[in-house]
Amino acid sequence: FGALAPHVQHSCQSITKSYAGTLAAALVHEGILDDRKTISQFVPELRGTGWEDATLRQVMDMQTNVAFTEDYTSVDKSYRCEYLRTIRKEGAHGKFVYKGVDTNVMAWVMSRATGRSFAQLLEERLWLPLGCEEDAYVEIDPTNGMPRAHSGLNVTLRDLARFGELMRCEGSCNGKQLVPASVVYDLQDLDHPAKPDLPFGYTYRSQWWVSHDELDAIEGRGLYGQNLYIAPKAEMVIARFGSHPACDHIDRIRRPQMQALGRMLRA
Repeated sequence: FGALAPHVQHSCQSITKSYAGTLAAALVHEGILDDRKTISQFVPELRGTGWEDATLRQVMDMQTNVAFTEDYTSVDKSYRCEYLRTIRKEGAHGKFVYKGVDTNVMAWVMSRATGRSFAQLLEERLWLPLGCEEDAYVEIDPTNGMPRAHSGLNVTLRDLARFGELMRCEGSCNGKQLVPASVVYDLQDLDHPAKPDLPFGYTYRSQWWVSHDELDAIEGRGLYGQNLYIAPKAEMVIARFGSHPACDHIDRIRRPQMQALGRMLRA
């Protein structure tokens, strides 16, 4: 556990997105959300913004084209409702561009459709049913209480690993289906068009990084060294916290290490 203790929470950073995307995908499977509908059909307050004609699926997969640049050196406003309403469209939607504003729009849609915040959905649908050891906490917008769905979750390492094990087991925990298995299968669908220019052939689906390799690995990852690496074919889950001094993911070092370990376990 390094400088931490087993029962101390740590920031997940953008692994938070993978929790949020899993919840959204489950709501789509259940028919509570329709990912073919546009964002303005769910949240009228976003009419006239860059998301007005974007579909929920495009938001879930970060395929919107809005006037926003991910900048880790400036003050983060991407989770504030009043700020989201100022962002305009730059061109046709459909191409992958990584940006946390899409995650927060997705969380707004979930809240509007269910009457529950991202934090409440997380607690009711995942945290309590998983039997997590410790409380988690989610950072919020101080002006309106909206949770930071793109980076605000803080958990213990063991509880992070529990979520990874849930996804490795196709959404099942102790004989109960907490997440529809179809949500996990959907991540591995090779026909998904989101193909960012990334090493290792990764794609992006429902806020998860997807390898499409022989391990069927999926990954949640966050700034400063956070990883949740799930390799079903190797029966392996790696949960990792870090406190790197720079915001680089250092993907070229960690990911080959995790993949190599998965290949050893599968052999």
